[in-house]
Amino acid sequence: MKLLFRRLTALVLCALTFVVPVHALSVEQALSLLDEYYIDDLPQAALQAQTLDELIDALGDPYTVYVTKEEYETFLAGLNDVRLVGIGVSIELHELGILIASVLKDSPALEAGLVSGDIIVSADGVPLTTLEQAQTLLAGEAGTAVTIQVLRADGTTISVELIRREIVVPTTVQYFLSDDENALVISCTSFGNETPDHFVSALKEHDSTVNAFIVDLTANPGGTSQSGAATAGCFIGGAIMLYLRDGQDRYNYTYTIPSLKAKTQSPAIVLTSPYTASSSELFLGAIRDHEAGIAIGQRTRGKGVAQIALDKSTHPELFDGDALKVTVYRFFSPNGATNDKIGIIPTLLVSLENAYHAALLLCDDYPETPAGHLRLTLNDYNYFIDLNTATGNQFRPAFVELLEALPPTAKLQWDNGSGKYVNTTAQAVAQQYGLTEYVPRTFTDLSASLYATAINTLATYKLVAGYGDGTFRPDAPVTRAEFCAMLANLLITEMPTVTQSAFSDVSIDEWYAPAVHALHKKGLLTGYEDGSFQPNSAISQQEVVCILSTLSTQLNMYAYNRRNLTPTDEVMAKFAHFSDWAQLPAWLLESCQVDLSALTAPESSATRELAADLICQLLTKTSILWH
Repeated sequence: MKLLFRRLTALVLCALTFVVPVHALSVEQALSLLDEYYIDDLPQAALQAQTLDELIDALGDPYTVYVTKEEYETFLAGLNDVRLVGIGVSIELHELGILIASVLKDSPALEAGLVSGDIIVSADGVPLTTLEQAQTLLAGEAGTAVTIQVLRADGTTISVELIRREIVVPTTVQYFLSDDENALVISCTSFGNETPDHFVSALKEHDSTVNAFIVDLTANPGGTSQSGAATAGCFIGGAIMLYLRDGQDRYNYTYTIPSLKAKTQSPAIVLTSPYTASSSELFLGAIRDHEAGIAIGQRTRGKGVAQIALDKSTHPELFDGDALKVTVYRFFSPNGATNDKIGIIPTLLVSLENAYHAALLLCDDYPETPAGHLRLTLNDYNYFIDLNTATGNQFRPAFVELLEALPPTAKLQWDNGSGKYVNTTAQAVAQQYGLTEYVPRTFTDLSASLYATAINTLATYKLVAGYGDGTFRPDAPVTRAEFCAMLANLLITEMPTVTQSAFSDVSIDEWYAPAVHALHKKGLLTGYEDGSFQPNSAISQQEVVCILSTLSTQLNMYAYNRRNLTPTDEVMAKFAHFSDWAQLPAWLLESCQVDLSALTAPESSATRELAADLICQLLTKTSILWH
């Protein structure tokens, strides 16, 4: 039996793994700590480990690691701003001297009127020819003076005396105005101690002058959960930001105080990539669930577990600057959704190459007239796109991909000559402006399907595939292997290598083998008593229901919490037409607000369209997909 968490002052980390170094903690000490804190039961191999390396490897958890004093100090330093003494510029070597690449806020350089593009020719009469020389001469003790000669862009030279002082160099956040000054771009590389304050400063300073805030998380591997939640509060205000569940199914939550007001009413447009992880995904989940913006880019990494650092502050008898980082929580968004293993699917699935320009297109001013503009309504926000800019050479690739990425729930309008916004489609816009490279992600044979919206939603997010001729074949039955492939495409970003089959009739060489074994490992499906899987047999509607019911408990904490409830006989009478073994799963799935009314003959084969609709409903109702 694991003990209660007695030391809740430990830092809750949502960050990627450290490199495992040489260690001082003993195996016995580590086992005691893991037994108390680790989220899962320890495997037998861990209990039999002879070395700490063996113990950590046996867990199979890349986020539970031992770190040396040096490694831990480096990690903690990355969560804090750097304080340096100088004049407050970042510099690059230039053929004429030292180029000022940027000027820091609240710095002597900024107060003296220096700007990016100025060239420092000399310092205290010494010509500057190398970066090392410049760093030595421009830095110094606080309160001392340095006189520099500066070559301006217009060719004039000025002499400026600056008094050196301590400058705060943000390590987690930098921000700048877009070229058209319609958006403030906030580049956030981690969620550290000062990150929320930097966001507050950025929003306060620019909220009255920009139309939107582009938050770049494409290179953000995480940080602390407290920082991620507080930063989300800048856009949301007072609310619950995440839930944490430990290994004994006990919950706590992180929230911003109810009286907190959002620092802006403008939407956050968040850029994402496969390197966006942990606290970044926590931040995204809060933005999504509280409808405070949208995300553009690629599916995120999928790290939905959080660690605490056990160190000298929690166990002074065991540590002296070193630490053991232990996975202790699974975390969930305000609506209860996990991102573990599946990541956060952005609102607009766009390549990394085009994501930034696609975001910029959504930051245009409110136009005086509809002429020459698109109005895109997405997640209850209206975005205006200047068609002249969008179809120009610089933005055209991003605009085409943006049109391709619009989900069926998006509302697109333009002026058809009436002087008013009227509904249109992405395909109509592409045809009108000669965007011949536009390729819709939807299918051509869904006009008669009742489930066309659901199917095309999954297709837009590349979660289902059709055939080479652009069709989906909605009426075709689904085999057990095909259904596994559909789900694995959603759940598994990297298919496992199969070396030994779990089923007698699934060869490891078959195209569907990785998907079947991935879902089997996740506990979503089983075979038959004779050891077979029957991959080519049609899957029944109630088999689909059972698999999705189990999946719901993995996707959302509310479904997980309902899994052991016993509904009344009166409630269960509604599912009497299901086989006995499928009735409780049907109830659980419907408790997620998935509509099962179309399943009047659940023993019959499921069609591709029905399977896709049930999957789409589940992803929407469990808040995996943006509203």
